[in-house]
Amino acid sequence: MVFPTVMALLIQNTAQRYTPSTHVSILLSLESLFGALAGVFLLGEHLSEQMILGCAFIFAAVLLTEVDPMPLVRRLLPKTDAAP
Repeated sequence: MVFPTVMALLIQNTAQRYTPSTHVSILLSLESLFGALAGVFLLGEHLSEQMILGCAFIFAAVLLTEVDPMPLVRRLLPKTDAAP
């Protein structure tokens, strides 16, 4: 079990060297979400309501940091006539 863990950490650290720090932090914040989903699909674990809610919050936070809200804001705000 030690060798796969060491290899995974070496690969992760090497990849982080070539990736912007903002992307790395967002991907690493999804680590618990991926771990929970892997436990469900690979080990047959049961997701409780609290775990589902936590996964939803984590995913929503990542979406909030990545999605540009300005197109939606422009669409929702009424258009005003600009004075010349």
